[in-house]
Formats: sequence, structure tokens, C-alpha cells
Amino acid sequence: MNLNPYQINTVQQGNIYVLYGSNTDLITIVSAKLSVLVQGYYRYEYLIKKDFNFKTATQELNQIGFFAPPRFITFEIASLVKSQETSFLNLLQALTKDDIVVIKINENLKKSPPKGAWFAYLEKNFLLNLIDCYKLSATDLRKAIFARVKELGYKITDDAVSYFGYVVENNLLQYNQYFDMLPLAFPDAKNTVLDQNNIKEYIEQSSIYTPFNLLDILFEKGQTERAIRILHSLQENGTVILVLIRLLQKELQLLLELYETNNTDEIFTARRVWNSRKQQYLKFLKSKSKKTLLSCITMLYKLELLAKGVEHDENPWLVVEKLIIKLAV
Repeated sequence: MNLNPYQINTVQQGNIYVLYGSNTDLITIVSAKLSVLVQGYYRYEYLIKKDFNFKTATQELNQIGFFAPPRFITFEIASLVKSQETSFLNLLQALTKDDIVVIKINENLKKSPPKGAWFAYLEKNFLLNLIDCYKLSATDLRKAIFARVKELGYKITDDAVSYFGYVVENNLLQYNQYFDMLPLAFPDAKNTVLDQNNIKEYIEQSSIYTPFNLLDILFEKGQTERAIRILHSLQENGTVILVLIRLLQKELQLLLELYETNNTDEIFTARRVWNSRKQQYLKFLKSKSKKTLLSCITMLYKLELLAKGVEHDENPWLVVEKLIIKLAV
């Protein structure tokens, strides 16, 4: 089954969700959204790469107690060479119909849905959902908007759809936030027709920020106060904190790679960093030590434990605020 990343609102046991495509930020966001939709599950996360220990992981997944809680399992495939495919198949055979599984396909496997024995096994034994995380065409985005509006019980004019599509473009977070708050702005869905005028007024009054707005200014000199204001807005508007954590992880991982290379251009090219952002990263490298960066990464690890409820001694939003202040240039 092929799923539109913009229309995922539920998850079900026995389902495998395979995320692939050219929009790596969208893969991160959809993965985080799936994680948030799952509550009360025991969580496993595996990063599949060249030195991955399949034997240990297989043993771990085969240890299922009679009263064990259902499992939410994430496989991120950073590298899967041909010699590892049989081992990966053996690992997948430890899955059960009570599990919910997310498989994130990395750069080297992203151009089309994966093939091979392990994929055929999943296709035969589970309900396989392929989620192509690419940049939506204008036509696909219009279809997604029409479908979501119909689901909420509204009618919408063509010009309103066009304007809405122009505003959200391929920003899944902003797209979801606008729709989540639509019933508050227009409670009488049955008797409401959404047109360009009322949609434009709604969007202008919403002043919705997304984590991308925060990332855009995170490393700009003198923008700390503004970054904190955006963070508070994200919290007030119900932003899922795990989404923000995942995006911050990507940023700090990139900075760590830049610290550890003599060829920053190669990293920028591999990570598809916009030219306008390159100087921000380079200025950060000059103003902060590697020790400070590693300290921030440690804070992110703590933050994830708080967000997932593993630890409870601090408010995760306050930890994010401390992290932003620590990263301030």
C-alpha cells in the first residue's frame, strides 16, 4: 500500500511503514509523527550500518515474554551491503504481528522502494505501507488538501486550495498545525465554506511558527531572544517535541561531522546544505569548541529520555531552552 506522508493519522499493529525518498527532513518528521501516534509500546531502535551486530539484535528481538508489551521498532538503514541482506532477513523474521515497525531508508537506497529477499518477506507476511517522502507536486498537494478538508467536514473553493498550498508548500509541520487548529477558528464545519479571504485571514492571525523557523535562526548572531520566543510559540501551539528533537539531532550531527573533517565542502555537498546556511555553520565552528558541541549532544540525549517519559526530573521544554542558550553564537 502506498501512503501519502501528509495523510498519516493512525498506526496499526502488524503494519510495516517504509519511509524513503529525496526529502530527508520529511522522513525525519514522518518517523517522529509515527512514534508519537504509538503509546504504551516497548521501543527498539536500530541503526543498520556496515559494522551492525545482527546477531545481538536478533537475540534481543527473539526474547519475548508471555506478558511482554507490544513493540514499536525502528530500523534506520544507513548502509546495507549485499553480504548483510541474509542477516537482515533473519532479524526481520523475529518480528510478530503485534509489532509496529518503521523502516527508514537512507541516501544510498532512497531512489525507489527497496527490493530483495528481506523486502519480499515483509510484503508476504505483513501489511506493508510505502511512504514516498519526496517533494510533492502542486497537483499532489492540492489533492492532499482537498482530502484533509473533506475529512474535517468543510467545503473549500479552488482559490483557497491554491493559496493554502502556496503558504504551506512542502512543510508538513506547518500543514498539520494549520489543519489541527482549523476547527477552533471555524467550529461550524457544516455551514462553512473556506475561501481565499477567510483562509488568508486565518493564516495571518495564526502566526504559526514551525521548528524550521527556529532552525533558520538558531546559529545567527544575536538571535537568541527571538529563538526563545519561537520556542515558546511552538510549545503553546502544541508542537510535538520529539519532532523538534529529531531536527536538532540532525543539526548537531552535521556540526560534529564538520568538526571532524578537513573538507567541509564535501560534507555540505553530501548533506545538501543551502549556500545561505553554510556561513552560519562555519561561524558556529569558530565560536564554539568541540567540547561544547558534545555537551549539547549529551543534553539532546537527556532531552529524548524526558520526552519519551523514561526520565521525569525536568521539563523537556526547559531543557530545549537551555540548549538553545548554550548554542547561541
